[in-house]
Amino acid sequence: MARGRLDPDRNLGFLLHDVARLRSAAFDQMMRPLGITRAQWRVLGVLYAEDGVTQAELAKRIDLGRVSLGGIIDRLEAAGWVARQKDPADRRANRVWLTDKVVEVRRRMQRGVNVLNGTSLAGLDAQRIEDLVDALLVIKRNLIAAEEGRKAGTEGRK
Repeated sequence: MARGRLDPDRNLGFLLHDVARLRSAAFDQMMRPLGITRAQWRVLGVLYAEDGVTQAELAKRIDLGRVSLGGIIDRLEAAGWVARQKDPADRRANRVWLTDKVVEVRRRMQRGVNVLNGTSLAGLDAQRIEDLVDALLVIKRNLIAAEEGRKAGTEGRK
């Protein structure tokens, strides 16, 4: 390698981006026969983890604008996979709930995730996978804390 040149295959930022992009593309391809877009499967993934979150919380978790999210939920609702309900504690808010119809979709998505995990993690033993997850969680927490610090710093200047 030439002095001062960056090896993109060994650069953490490039590598994280490439792995995320390749994994997303592979999952998209698996979900295409179900008619699920990447944005839709991100919404469903959050709801599988915590059903009944508000639209505002859902938008925050997937880092998407409320208007864009509204359109995605409209399509998921039209497919019969989710239902909106007014929040009893805050009538301005809608909560989004999975429907019974999405159970089979969830099973197929989970099978796809299992296949994708098997493919992408081949050659790594359980300890290396656990260490990788732990390291990624540290990176995620660090980035969230840094972003919160930046936001707090800019709010203090207003």
